[in-house]
Formats: sequence, C-alpha cells, structure tokens
Amino acid sequence: MILKNGKFINAVFASSKKDLILAIWYDELSKQHHEIAITTDLHNKMYVKLLETFTTDEISTMTDQKRKHAAKSWELIVKDVAEKYGLIYDPTATNPQDKLVIDHLFNPPEGEAGMELLFNTKLKIFDLSAVTQSTNTELKKKLREAKTPLESLYIAGKFLYE
Repeated sequence: MILKNGKFINAVFASSKKDLILAIWYDELSKQHHEIAITTDLHNKMYVKLLETFTTDEISTMTDQKRKHAAKSWELIVKDVAEKYGLIYDPTATNPQDKLVIDHLFNPPEGEAGMELLFNTKLKIFDLSAVTQSTNTELKKKLREAKTPLESLYIAGKFLYE
C-alpha cells in the first residue's frame, strides 16, 4: 500500500516484543480508514513514516489505553453473563433478595463465604446446557480447578461463546 494523501490516526503495538504495530491510516481522498501491520524496522518506509506522526512512547500509551478499554469491556461482558445466568450472589446476605451482588465477582469475601460463592458459581455454570452438552473434558477440568468466581465465569464464556 502506498501511503499518500492521508495520515496515521492511531497505532498500537500488536506484540509484546514491540516488533509489530497495527496502525490506522486515514486516506483523505477516499475518506476511508485502513489498518496496516507495520514491522518496527527502521529500513521499513511505513515505519519511518509512522514515526513522523507518533513517537514510540505515544504508541505505547495508545497500546495501554487500548488494553485498559479491552479489560473494561471484558469486565462488562462478564457482569452481563453473570447477571443473565444468575451466577452471582452474596452468600452472607440474610435477606434472599440481597444475595445478588456483582462486586463479589471481582472481590470475593474471605473465608467460608468466599469458598461457598466459588462453589455455587461453579455449580451454576456446570448446570448450563452449553456445559452439560459439551464434550470438552479439558475445559470442564479447568472449570473444576478454577480458583476464583471470575476465572470460573471466564471459562463459562468459553463454553458459551467459543
């Protein structure tokens, strides 16, 4: 791709080695955005052109922002799944109406209450038809070995959405 009549508007590292960047090029003539994979090699003309717009520190900052946004999005998905399937509750609540507390997914209570939350979360997940009908014994093993409610829900998502 020949980069003319436009500008880079975003760039993030695509690997932990920082040897590959995914950049967004806005073509001002066609009014289109193009995602371009660029190796971080000073002999690469696209990389040199990218460095005319963004420093590596700025690319690192954009990468961090993208990861934070992805983590927040993942958290919202997990909460949505947990609420939809009734997987989250507060085992210490005396009033049954007060048992649903999403915060306990991310910060489980200590001791017996936390263990009960984890156990009951796993039970609910194992009751899902996607899990009972699955033949993926390795994923079921991972669910049994999960150490937190959040990890359990992550595995539940694999059964439901992969």
